[in-house]
Amino acid sequence: MPVVRITANPNISLENKRKMTEEVCKIVADAYDLPIEAITIIIDPIPVENIGSGGKLLVDKL
Repeated sequence: MPVVRITANPNISLENKRKMTEEVCKIVADAYDLPIEAITIIIDPIPVENIGSGGKLLVDKL
């Protein structure tokens, strides 16, 4: 039973989380030759003030 952890900005909409979960499950299930029901997705929200990229915090880029 593969578990996929996705670390993401907490502002992602519920609809986008649903879409991402569905698509990632399909890809992983195909790669492992498992039924989609065997795949678990965990989405870890991280506040934008705790994400940095290119030498700046994401909160400062918004």
